[in-house]
Amino acid sequence: MRLMLMLVLAAGEWLQVTLPTLGNPNTIGADDEEHGDDDFDPAATATSSSLTYEMAGMFTPYAVGKQGPTQSTRKLGTSVGWEQKRRVEVQLVETLKGMYKRQQEALINDEIEREQKRCVSMRLEQSEMGKARLKRQFHSEREQYRGQIERIKEECSMALAATMAKFNMLR
Repeated sequence: MRLMLMLVLAAGEWLQVTLPTLGNPNTIGADDEEHGDDDFDPAATATSSSLTYEMAGMFTPYAVGKQGPTQSTRKLGTSVGWEQKRRVEVQLVETLKGMYKRQQEALINDEIEREQKRCVSMRLEQSEMGKARLKRQFHSEREQYRGQIERIKEECSMALAATMAKFNMLR
């Protein structure tokens, strides 16, 4: 007979359970009167019961590396993985902000270059009808590119907000 310490999760209590040895399966439920409560040592039981826990399909509360599907075995005060995860999420959001900012800056710089080319072509045009035609053309181009820049700004801000909502960063 072996005495084993088991944690009852519903009650939060440690119980002493007698287990039969592997060689003698007929001793299930037999009383172990040579082991009293006063000489029980949980530390000694911890190392010997690890194998029994694993054989029973349970997690070992003494081995932090192994855990059950619903029970955490980490000790209080130990490092938690969510801190690392949160740092990575913040870094990802900052990277996205930088990418979106560079994308918008590139669009605005392209529009500035186009505007300079428009000014040069307006100066080179000498006829009044040609200037009127270029004004209409440039006006429609400006509206088109302005709409494109605004649409991309909105898409970037919505994508950033969605990412932040996914990471629970919005309140």
